[in-house]
Amino acid sequence: MGFHFRKSIKLGTLLKINKTKKGFSVTVGGKNLKLTLKATPHKAHLTALH
Repeated sequence: MGFHFRKSIKLGTLLKINKTKKGFSVTVGGKNLKLTLKATPHKAHLTALH
C-alpha cells in the first residue's frame, strides 16, 4: 500500500483548494451546490454536484 499525501486549504466559506502528489483541485460552492475543477499534469476535469 502506498503513502497518500493530501493538503487542503479553505479560503472563506465557499472556496477550498486541495493539493495532492498528482495535482490539485479547486472546489467552489456551498452545501447544496458545488463546482469542482481537478487538474493533473495531463488532464483537467470539471464536475458539478447539486
